[in-house]
Amino acid sequence: MRRSQWHWLILPLGLVLASAASGEDLLFVQSEQGEVYAEASLDAEVVRRVPRGTELEQLASEGVWYRVRHDGEEGWVSRLVVATQPPMERDSILDGEAPDIDDSRRRSSEVASAAAARGLTPEQRERLSDRDMADYRALAELEEQAVDEDELRAFREALR
Repeated sequence: MRRSQWHWLILPLGLVLASAASGEDLLFVQSEQGEVYAEASLDAEVVRRVPRGTELEQLASEGVWYRVRHDGEEGWVSRLVVATQPPMERDSILDGEAPDIDDSRRRSSEVASAAAARGLTPEQRERLSDRDMADYRALAELEEQAVDEDELRAFREALR
């Protein structure tokens, strides 16, 4: 009878160890686009680019790098662009009933409304701007600027 009691204790432990050994360590790309490098270095060749949410199999880790496999291809990704959980869905305050958002930027009136919601009157904003504590005029001018897709693409390419 004692012997059968040990089997009931050993069996679950064996199952847990077997599942841990056979289970994959999965990583998920968190950034808009993750780059998989040939070596654990930002100077290495980019083997592939994978979109946000892509599942990668972790093979090893070295410093701030993970060795991964995706679709049979191996490479290295930075820990900064992956996590062990899938990325959360992005919520936008502009979804739904926001007026005129097709090709919009925030307008200075929206900045003023946001500042007022924080408890600042136009006079207080002016006074703070004059004392270099916050430059709401410059913020309003900046938010009126439009960036088209070509400029954004060129900026991203310049960073690579």
